[in-house]
Amino acid sequence: MDIKRAIFSHMAWIGDFKHRLGRGETIAAEDAGQTDRCEIGRWFIEHEGDLGGMAEYKAARDTHDQFHACVRDALLEAEKGDSDGAMKLLDESGLCVGISRDLMERLDALFSRTDDG
Repeated sequence: MDIKRAIFSHMAWIGDFKHRLGRGETIAAEDAGQTDRCEIGRWFIEHEGDLGGMAEYKAARDTHDQFHACVRDALLEAEKGDSDGAMKLLDESGLCVGISRDLMERLDALFSRTDDG
C-alpha cells in the first residue's frame, strides 16, 4: 500500500461511516473500535513482522488505534442519547478529525521510510 492509497482508504472509511450515520443506520460502537476491520488496520497486521520495530510504524499504529477508539467513544455517546457529544468528536474541529490528521502525517512519515512509500 502506498501513502495515497492509505489516505484514500482512510477517507473512504470515514465517508462510509458518516454516510451510514446520516442514514440513521445503527453502527455498533465496538465494531467501529476494531482496528483490524479497515484496510489500514489489516496492513498494520500484515507488516508488523518486518516494520514493527520502527518508531514510525509504532507511532502510526498507535494513532490508528486512537482514531478507532475516538470513533467508538463517539458512538457510545450517541448510544447514550448524547448526539451533540458524539458530533463534537466527529465534526471538522473534533477530536476524531484531529487524530485522523495526525494519522495521515504519521503514515506519510512511515511510508517515506519503507519500500511501500
